[in-house]
Amino acid sequence: MKALLSSIFWACLFVVPGLARTLTSADGQRTIEAELIDYRPSTDSVVFRYKGKSARQTAKASAFSAEDQEYFAEFLKEKTKRDALNVVAEEETERSEDEGSIYTYDRLSSFFRVSVRNRGEFGFEDLSAKYDIFVMRYDAEGKSKTEVVSGEASLGEILPRLDETFETESVKITLDCETSSSCPTCERHAASVKRERVIGLRVRIFNAEGEQLTEFHSSNAVRKLGEEEDAKKTG
Repeated sequence: MKALLSSIFWACLFVVPGLARTLTSADGQRTIEAELIDYRPSTDSVVFRYKGKSARQTAKASAFSAEDQEYFAEFLKEKTKRDALNVVAEEETERSEDEGSIYTYDRLSSFFRVSVRNRGEFGFEDLSAKYDIFVMRYDAEGKSKTEVVSGEASLGEILPRLDETFETESVKITLDCETSSSCPTCERHAASVKRERVIGLRVRIFNAEGEQLTEFHSSNAVRKLGEEEDAKKTG
């Protein structure tokens, strides 16, 4: 454990700042900057990640100071409360046509109706949500790119056993088009637009202090895209 703490300590000197706490070894000789993810008393273990990093580490809880172990216990109480928050999202779509100088577009307007559910015994105040809609688009050459449409919503108070609902921004997806022979790229364009689609949604819930309480991903692919988006912002 001492060797692990030593290597983590030196690694953390050069990372991007984030939500983290200084943890101290039981002998008081080593410290690390890390974000606590989980505490498991039954196995005397804590799960954490380096400050500003995504990789997870596991260590014995008893290898840390008595003060840190008290913090672990309080963290577990708060985590139990946070875990009561549940996010459910349902995609809604509506078809339409848009006239252009060359194309008549067949479009799909897509948005998500999001419910944040409090299934615990404690209420939450001054909550807010940040969301990212990931969209797959293609250019006239058929090259793919991921577009991110972001937004925020105020949730206010969510009492025990109640829900709060909000709707995301609407995103337009081109399904098909009728082209004119005067368009030099009509064949490539018509082939590419048929593949546009909404990949999915990420929702993060925050308290009034800006602490993230929970995170929802509509799929594992969206989870990975969210991590990549966060890496761009911190990098």
